[in-house]
Amino acid sequence: MRMNEFLSNRYVALYFTHNFGSLLVKTRFFSPEIALATNIAFGDLNNEAQHHNVAYSTMEKGYYESGILFHRLLDLKFYKIGAGVFYRYGPYSFDKTGDNFAYKVSIVFPIESVKRQ
Repeated sequence: MRMNEFLSNRYVALYFTHNFGSLLVKTRFFSPEIALATNIAFGDLNNEAQHHNVAYSTMEKGYYESGILFHRLLDLKFYKIGAGVFYRYGPYSFDKTGDNFAYKVSIVFPIESVKRQ
């Protein structure tokens, strides 16, 4: 989904992700985790007259995207870097196949629990 592509004041979204864990090679700095994700959203907008002169769409037909994520491609002490690719499908997909792909980068700052004595 592109920034400011949809405008809705009422919406519902479902995000499903399954992380398969670290199934590949594990080294000190490289221990990737593979995850599959699906995102679904529906939304509508009441009082459309208040938003004139603005080009927008609503998600009444449903927005769908699925993808694969590679977490912890670079596993450093204070942060972990990953990447993923998502494909947009359904009623709001684009005609050109290449425009339906979205590439994402993730940075995770782990918060370790402190053991008390």
